[in-house]
Amino acid sequence: QTASREPTKAAPPSEATTTPSSSGTLSKSARETLLALPNEKLATPSDHYFHSNEWRHDLLVKSLSGLGGAYIGVGADQNYTMAALADSELLLLVDFDPRIPRLHEIYDVLIRSSVTPDELLSHFEEAQLPATTKLLRSELREGTDHDAIVAQFETFRERWGDYLGRVRRLERNGEPFGWLSNTEHYAKVKRLFDEGRVHARAGDVTGETTLRGMGSALKQTGFPCQVIYFSNAEQFFPFTDDFVQNV
Repeated sequence: QTASREPTKAAPPSEATTTPSSSGTLSKSARETLLALPNEKLATPSDHYFHSNEWRHDLLVKSLSGLGGAYIGVGADQNYTMAALADSELLLLVDFDPRIPRLHEIYDVLIRSSVTPDELLSHFEEAQLPATTKLLRSELREGTDHDAIVAQFETFRERWGDYLGRVRRLERNGEPFGWLSNTEHYAKVKRLFDEGRVHARAGDVTGETTLRGMGSALKQTGFPCQVIYFSNAEQFFPFTDDFVQNV
C-alpha cells in the first residue's frame, strides 16, 4: 500500500535555513543537515526484504505525477520508481532492518558508476564480482561499515541480480515502466544519487528519533514533504501516539 499526500507548501522562511534547490549540487548546509540524519539502534530481523514484491506502481502515476519536493519511504528499490514518477527532489528512506540502509549504500555506488540500467545490472554478474567488490570498497562513504556492506552484497548478489533483471523487463501497456525499464525513470533516479539527494537510515516509524529527525531536516532545508510511503508496514503495529506524531 502507498500513502501520498496532497502537495504541501514549503516551510516558511522563518523555519527554513536554506532555499531548496530542485536540481544540481545541494548547498553545504543542506548536505551537512542530511548527512547528520540519525539512525536508531535496532536488532537485525530474521527476514530481509532486499527486493520488493510490489509490481503495480503504474496505478499511482496520476497521484504521484509531478509532485516534486521530498519523498519519505520505507523499503528497497520500489521507492526509486515512485520517486521518479513524482519527480522528487529529495529521497529519504527509513527501515527497521539495518540492512536496508546498507542496500541503498550499495545502490548509491553502483548507480553513480552506471550510465545505463544494463551497466548497473552487469555489476551483479558473477564474472564481475571481484571488480564490483573493489568498486564498493573504494567508493563507499566514510563512516559506513565497508566490510558488512560488501559481505551483504556477496550474500544476496545472485538473487538480487535475478530480481533486478525482472525489474529491467517490466512493462505496462506495452511500454517500459519502472526505474530500470524506463530510461527516463533511470535518469531521474541516477540524478538523485549523483547529486547526493538520497539518504537512508535505520529507524522504526513508531520510534522517536529517525522520522522526527527527517522532519526537522526538511524544515531546515526547506523541502516540502510531498509523498509518504510506508508499504504495508502499518499492518505490523498499532497507530500509537508516537506514530501519529511522526506522520
